[in-house]
Amino acid sequence: MKQRVIAIMAKRGAHRLTLSRKLLLAGALVSALALPVFVGVVHGQGALAFDVASIRPSEPGQQNSRFNIAPGGGINVSNVPVRRLIEFAFGMRQTQIIGGPAWIETASYDIVARVDKGDGPIDLRKMSNEDRDTMEQKIRQRTKALLEDRFKLVVKQDTREMPLMALTVAKGGLKIKENPPGDTRPPETQMRRGSLTARRTPLSRLVQGLSMLLQQTVVDETGVTGEFDFELAWSPDATPDAEGPSIFTALQEKLGLKLESKKGPVPVIVIERVERPSEN
Repeated sequence: MKQRVIAIMAKRGAHRLTLSRKLLLAGALVSALALPVFVGVVHGQGALAFDVASIRPSEPGQQNSRFNIAPGGGINVSNVPVRRLIEFAFGMRQTQIIGGPAWIETASYDIVARVDKGDGPIDLRKMSNEDRDTMEQKIRQRTKALLEDRFKLVVKQDTREMPLMALTVAKGGLKIKENPPGDTRPPETQMRRGSLTARRTPLSRLVQGLSMLLQQTVVDETGVTGEFDFELAWSPDATPDAEGPSIFTALQEKLGLKLESKKGPVPVIVIERVERPSEN
């Protein structure tokens, strides 16, 4: 049975911090997730690709977008613009994608892509963080190959000096304890509007989530390894009369972590060519 990773609906609701959420919100709670990730596989040298892919323009007027992972490493995509596919394939956010025609923002597509001899059944509940990262990298590579083949995508990799945020340990020290070795509970990271619950989660995944939430590059400068359980709640409305702490205050008070603004080199890709695909 297909495992649905995420379905972004018109109404607000819960959503997991998985690769599909990364795609739909900005490429990149993004993975291996210490952002950003380049997929540097060259065709003809062991590159991964979907065996069969059907691509059709989405029906006009759709409000919902979906990105489902199929057993074996395939994807089922509904009403997703090309720029989001590019963001996902390269593990980047919107600000890291430069150039390209206007239609890659407005033209959405439905895609069903299959791997005949795939990676086996996908049960996210039984996968370790490392297994999830490996699965994600493979699906990113296949999506990149699909973009190159069917959308004739050609990009140039570059680095630009851009604003970013660094996650560091606050002066009072870390307020969460590393999980003991041998913990066999399935890892899980679940995010709702204004809250995040994590189980057996490395800080690299928190960094990914913050990058998507803030729509800005966040780099991990904590030097902290291991997996953690934690809960975080903040006011999603950045107004003076908002109830509850900001995400910045919540991080420091509950987790002992701090976000600091700075500038630094950020990998980007420059779109040199992209074409509308022919159907199927």
